[in-house]
Amino acid sequence: MQDDDLRGKVLEAFYHHRHERLVNVDNVLKGLDIPSDRKGSILRQLEEQGLIENLSKPINELGDGRITAKGRGVVEEKIRQARAVGPMRERIRERLTEYRAEALESIVTAEARTKSSHAGRGTLNSSMRYLAINEDNESGFAKCMDRSADFIRQLAGSSALDYADELRDAANKLKQDIIARMDRQNEGALPGRAGVEIGNRLEAALDKIIKRKVEDFEWNIGGKDMTGGTTQNTVNIINSNIPMPSCKSLNLGRTPSRRRRLKAWSE
Repeated sequence: MQDDDLRGKVLEAFYHHRHERLVNVDNVLKGLDIPSDRKGSILRQLEEQGLIENLSKPINELGDGRITAKGRGVVEEKIRQARAVGPMRERIRERLTEYRAEALESIVTAEARTKSSHAGRGTLNSSMRYLAINEDNESGFAKCMDRSADFIRQLAGSSALDYADELRDAANKLKQDIIARMDRQNEGALPGRAGVEIGNRLEAALDKIIKRKVEDFEWNIGGKDMTGGTTQNTVNIINSNIPMPSCKSLNLGRTPSRRRRLKAWSE
């Protein structure tokens, strides 16, 4: 862990004791994952920056200290910035909740079509119908994740990666809804453990979709280029109908033949 991260953790720990006149530094740092040989260095850095005061330093102890007004300001500004992005996260959660409900509705519609198709062929109670139902759920699930990822990209722009956890959490909630619903439907409908096996197969498929879609989102696969589009623009120019300039128009001239080069060298 870098010093910047460690300083942030220590300063926040001091902030929790901001109402105390003095606090034992060993108690402040208790529970923080900071190597013992780096604690003194981190404290000195914070003190040099005027963020804390380490007032007494007994031998083999870190002594007593407190956060300064400047240190409180740094932490409170960080808190303010975190709250500033709060509405964005809430909006994403609200929209993804709506998408989950709509996905479940579309899956129910797709299942109804599948059941009707198998009823017409006399295979309504066959394993083929249940496997087809699994495919309906997988398809609807994947479309919902794609829709959710697109919304986050459009809303958050270059900060979209900060909300990858929202995409994952929403997907896991939808998976739980789907699995619970399928368990209720399959219970007692198929002999032996067939219903359990079909449910396990569906759950594994949904887990695979979540993993792939979140990875694609984090690598911006299938999304817009957030870096300014230089690569995409280059591809567009190469594949466009813009005429390329000729060698003559570039005034490159003709390359001397090998015989002329040898003659010039011999002279």
